[in-house]
Amino acid sequence: MAGIDVQHPVSFNGSSLNTDVTGSPRYTFWLETGFDELPEVRGEDSIIPSAAGRTLRDRKFDYRVIEIVGWVMGTGATEALMRTDHRTAMNSLRTLFDPTQTAKTLTVGLDNATVGSITCRPRNMVIIDKPSPTSWFMSVEFEAVSDWSIA
Repeated sequence: MAGIDVQHPVSFNGSSLNTDVTGSPRYTFWLETGFDELPEVRGEDSIIPSAAGRTLRDRKFDYRVIEIVGWVMGTGATEALMRTDHRTAMNSLRTLFDPTQTAKTLTVGLDNATVGSITCRPRNMVIIDKPSPTSWFMSVEFEAVSDWSIA
């Protein structure tokens, strides 16, 4: 897996989610959705009794859902060391993505070499697949109440 070009690499709260440990990948996350998709909005059209159609009303930005996906892999020379390292990595991610914390900055490398950043809060962390005891594919969902800034 070393040397894979990850599209849209991410970091959260200053912690890179595309890291190696002595040349072996440990986290490899990328942006899945939430940058090019439209945000959720609030506001609705008015329905006037006995009038045809609806009266259009404004829509306002409400929040944006962002999802990152990736692999968490344990490193080490033996399976026991890989399992221990994997558990350490998962514990670190559970702390990093604690949904009770205040909003933090998610940073994403974009296709055109710019960087997008957004203040958001983790909503959940879900294990999608466990192909081995030391390599899990997972998803983390965030909610942002502001929009992306690009630098």
